[in-house]
Amino acid sequence: MKKYGGTNNITIFNWSVQARIFLYVSILPILSIARLILFALVIEKLDLSIAFAIRYGASIAIIAIVSFFIFSEPFTWLKMGYIVCILVGLIGLSLSGVKY
Repeated sequence: MKKYGGTNNITIFNWSVQARIFLYVSILPILSIARLILFALVIEKLDLSIAFAIRYGASIAIIAIVSFFIFSEPFTWLKMGYIVCILVGLIGLSLSGVKY
């Protein structure tokens, strides 16, 4: 990993062109198909509005956690508290929208 910038200290990966091509051509299409299949299975159990809220709320929480590890962003107690609030809201939404 290389660090660029003066005060920003942006950390990026120095991946080779072959690794990026492999990622784009082989792994991402498989993950996209799996994501669509899993989302279709979730929509069978939950209302569409709740499923979308869970999908995007979980995405925000995952992006915040991954950016801490990959880009060395600061992870404060306040940020962790907000992520916990998002996760509690997601659990509440999923419990309120279950169809039996």
